[in-house]
Amino acid sequence: MLECEVRTVAVADRSTISVAVLFGAFALLSVLVGATLPISILALTAILSAAGALAMMALPPYLWAAAGLLLAILSRSLAGFAHPIVNFLHFPLVLGGALLTVLQPTRGTTANKLGRGIILLLAWSWLSWWLNGGDVLKPYLAWFVLAEPFLLVYTLLKANLTASARAGLWTLVLALVLVQLPVAAWQALRHGLGDPVAGTVGRWDVLGAVTMLGVLIFIVRIQNEPRGGRRLVQIACLGALFVVPILAGGKSAFGISIIGVLYLVGRRIIRNPGRTLPIVLVSAMCLGTAALAAPFLSQALDRAIVFYYLSRKADALTLFMAYARTSPTTWLIGLGPGNTFSRVALLAPGGLVNDYSPVAWLALSLTPITRAAIAATFSGGYLAATSSIYQIWSSWAGVLGDLGLIGVAIYASLWWRLWKCVGRVHIGPGACARAVILVSMLLGAFYDWLEEPAFILMAAFVVGLSAAEATSQSTRDESARSPRVM
Repeated sequence: MLECEVRTVAVADRSTISVAVLFGAFALLSVLVGATLPISILALTAILSAAGALAMMALPPYLWAAAGLLLAILSRSLAGFAHPIVNFLHFPLVLGGALLTVLQPTRGTTANKLGRGIILLLAWSWLSWWLNGGDVLKPYLAWFVLAEPFLLVYTLLKANLTASARAGLWTLVLALVLVQLPVAAWQALRHGLGDPVAGTVGRWDVLGAVTMLGVLIFIVRIQNEPRGGRRLVQIACLGALFVVPILAGGKSAFGISIIGVLYLVGRRIIRNPGRTLPIVLVSAMCLGTAALAAPFLSQALDRAIVFYYLSRKADALTLFMAYARTSPTTWLIGLGPGNTFSRVALLAPGGLVNDYSPVAWLALSLTPITRAAIAATFSGGYLAATSSIYQIWSSWAGVLGDLGLIGVAIYASLWWRLWKCVGRVHIGPGACARAVILVSMLLGAFYDWLEEPAFILMAAFVVGLSAAEATSQSTRDESARSPRVM
């Protein structure tokens, strides 16, 4: 009987995913065809969005999360055929998926604790806004940007995913990573190396970060894959993904992700030194070759550049301290959501938002400290204004400046909750998820990576699938320990 139920669920999952794939293909075809019609692109996008929302009401919430990830990775490419608002549609998809799962029963306690933390972050954002003032929309926008990855993980945890559903979602993640290979190769051959190599995510540095997430995933898969043709294919994919950040010039993403690689390899050496030694040697050879072939990697060893970077990041703290002197409580509550160095603070007219961007419609205002941060960044010349390494703002600086030390504690506790949860997985995905969290936290100190949808939603998806596996594994362990009633 149990076997029959498992087969039924698996068939249902495959059927649901098939429906979602067909709907997605139809929507994409509609965009391509509709773009040639003599009607407003904005009207076309609105019609398709409304039709898509109605159709997706019949889909399970975890497919809403999957659709949000798809849009975050592909929307920059689709924006050429539709209105730029398509770049922001992942927000309602992720939020809608989370809201649809609120009343569903939960296996384990992680999802409920994560949900309470998300609500606490919203409450603190609102309180900080109420105490400091600012635009009415800013506390909700700033919370949404910070909470989006946690909403996605919450959806995957509450969905009680079956093994076949998790396998299908892992396939989606790998497909979105591997599709960057031919796109990046074509861009490099046609337009040259560096900035033009942006994949489907629209920016060279984001492409480097997304492909390095794929490197972390494939390292774990290779470590747990027996010898054979499948392992050779995975090694080939790993090598190809390793080259993409070099082609694109993603310095920070590549350099910080190497720490994640070392974490995974070092963890494996401790557990099984004999089997991992060849991987260490190959990784060292690849890194040495990359350093010789790509001059930008040598910058990481240049003391002058390193100290200049540290001074640029310290400028944000100096600015915050200058404004914090006006009130002793500023260190605790911040200067208000969207009022300092966060992405929402910068997305205002006169900031880093284009006039044709849908965000410009919100008419957000720039605060004096944000204006000072923008002026300080652009005073460093072209390199400082265009390279994420040399710019003043970063996600952690934004959380501290906007929400204070209490906000930092709330935000960090959400990541710590996920770190502990994925640590319960006794197989590869748990180690991969921890490496992804580690890399994400470090990148958040370099730039606004924790607020970059394409990267952080991909990272959250990896963490969410691993957390779902941890929850499922804990449930199986509890069932095995519980006494059976005859």
